[in-house]
Amino acid sequence: MERNEDPTAATVAANLKRLRTGRSWSVRELADRLTQAGRTFSHSAVTRTENGTRQASVSDLAAFAAVFDVSPLALLLPMAADTEEEVEVTGMGAVPAGALWRWAAGEVPLEAARTGYTTEAALWRFQTEGLPVFRREWPHPEEFRRRFEGGTE
Repeated sequence: MERNEDPTAATVAANLKRLRTGRSWSVRELADRLTQAGRTFSHSAVTRTENGTRQASVSDLAAFAAVFDVSPLALLLPMAADTEEEVEVTGMGAVPAGALWRWAAGEVPLEAARTGYTTEAALWRFQTEGLPVFRREWPHPEEFRRRFEGGTE
């Protein structure tokens, strides 16, 4: 089977192997732990995922993160040495690692993370469409209407 050259799939494969070997788990041990957690996984599926001939599904990613007790971002995003290091991400091309992590963590829109600039409207949209209410900086929809729909200051 051919190795997948998608940059995010390659990152997931590398991070999966990094986390597994960092714990000194064998491929079989990881497969067993996944199965015990309710995600049936063969050792050959782990191997194929690590070597890039099998893409992890969203459910796989969630199960890996649960078994390793890490954020799914620890699997999904490149582990760069510093914030300015350019990393490849599907659909984005090369972006600075720090900007990517800030965007993925729901802090700011990607362009704002890249440039240091955003509008309140862009931040509002980013947060209301991408974060649950308890994670937003804007406490209430009335604040948005007041600021952006002609309400008084």
